Amino acid sequence: MRFVEVDWTHESDQVADPSLAAFLDTLMEKAVGDEARFPIADIDRLVFAAASYDHTLREEFSEEHDHFRLIGQDNIRKYLPVRELRIRVSPQDTCYEILARVCAAKCVGCRTTASFPSGYDEQFIAELDDITYDWAGALELVEESDQELAAAIRDGHTHCVRYTSRDRVPSIVRTAAAVTGVYIVDEPVLANGRIELLWYVEEQSISNNYHRYGNLGARTTEPRSETM
Repeated sequence: MRFVEVDWTHESDQVADPSLAAFLDTLMEKAVGDEARFPIADIDRLVFAAASYDHTLREEFSEEHDHFRLIGQDNIRKYLPVRELRIRVSPQDTCYEILARVCAAKCVGCRTTASFPSGYDEQFIAELDDITYDWAGALELVEESDQELAAAIRDGHTHCVRYTSRDRVPSIVRTAAAVTGVYIVDEPVLANGRIELLWYVEEQSISNNYHRYGNLGARTTEPRSETM
């Protein structure tokens, strides 16, 4: 499936995560001040995207789900953050495409490296580093060539690389990923958290038989699905 965004507005732009809210407030101040590196249109869109990410995380990706509720058996679906995520920035990427991926990774709790190509706008990198200073080890900013990125993939320093478009992934990176099994995400960055956050998590399913020879023990009175 390939999703296309036709509308990025949501019912609310409220973000519960205090560090993410502070990040957005700082960006809004810079954008309102006509900071060319942070266009107001991109930041407005980012605010709605971050609200969707934050809401979806709390409603879906940070919760354990058991839709079947079978008597005597748990079937739990949960999500874990990608352990080592690399956000690869291309020269063609917009401010929104860069910052939305950073927000999504922060929401989920990935250990993230934002990888900038050699010669990228040093002031942009410096400002992003300053804005995210309080995030500590949650986000690292590096400059590296495609060859260095490919080497990082081959050496096992990342488990997933998030690009913004298929045509922005060089063959040397795809080859390194093919050899190691590292996943390359090359889909557009969406403001819909239910779709975008899928690239930053790993699904885990656990089945647990909590009965013993049909005896439910202390969980006898739990509300479960009707038996056939």
